Amino acid sequence: MKSRHIGLCLVCNDAAVGINFGVPTCMPCKAFFRRNAVKLGTIDFICQEDGDCPVTYESRRICNCCRLAKCFRVGMQKSLILSDAQRLARKELVQQNRLKRGQSMTQNLSLVNDKIRLLRNHFGGMITMNELMLARCMHEKAIASINNIFGFNLAKDIIDASERILPYTYDPILLKLILIVRSLSSGINRYRKDTDMDRIFNNTLAVFAGQSVYVELLWRYIMSKVSSEQDAVKFFNKLILDLLYLQRSCFAIERNMYRLGHEIEQMKPLMQSMWPRIENIDEIDYDNDMDMEPCL
Repeated sequence: MKSRHIGLCLVCNDAAVGINFGVPTCMPCKAFFRRNAVKLGTIDFICQEDGDCPVTYESRRICNCCRLAKCFRVGMQKSLILSDAQRLARKELVQQNRLKRGQSMTQNLSLVNDKIRLLRNHFGGMITMNELMLARCMHEKAIASINNIFGFNLAKDIIDASERILPYTYDPILLKLILIVRSLSSGINRYRKDTDMDRIFNNTLAVFAGQSVYVELLWRYIMSKVSSEQDAVKFFNKLILDLLYLQRSCFAIERNMYRLGHEIEQMKPLMQSMWPRIENIDEIDYDNDMDMEPCL
């Protein structure tokens, strides 16, 4: 971005550094006006010549009287000079703004770290969840790729888990609620044991409260889609059973990943680059949501 061209100082024709007290001036004339304009009425400014001394870059120090008179003549305003108390208040305000910006940056960094922690703590589950999202169009090439990555036995578990979870993916609202509740279940699909495993947020009580809210929303949504509370209980029980089956696949994936600890650790810079800035969370589009077919 190009800097704005100010031009020349209207007092002495030196290069202006900005708009000071209402007009473009150089730094020496700015300081001169601030220092001397407040002295009017307390001391006399007397010109030793005829009262019309030239004020230029070379001669501006010769006559303070004519220089100050020219400052007023070109439009510099005494009312814009801040008092000591006003300057102190302004400095304090600037410092407060800097502190707020620093706190905002710290909060943004904390949010990024929380996202990284969520990915690390639930990476195995993400693989399985992504597979079930793709399972609607899963074909032989996809199955072959899973076999090549995880081996036949683990690939079979992943595909079976995907088939169990697949019916829930046809209702966007239900799927979103399930994913939120599962993501807030800190570290439930971690095979590794480390100090960061069960910490997806610094305030664990807030995480628990949030999870409780979404579990309640999930239950109420199921109740709104089935004919009776008994059907809701059956549906909820089947959902838990299918999620536990999915959980077993997640543990198997974690065991497989644990053998590649060094490679997984190298993912951190990649994940950080995924969030150069904090973006707004998309709102749920209820207009496009479809009705749920109970998986009983």
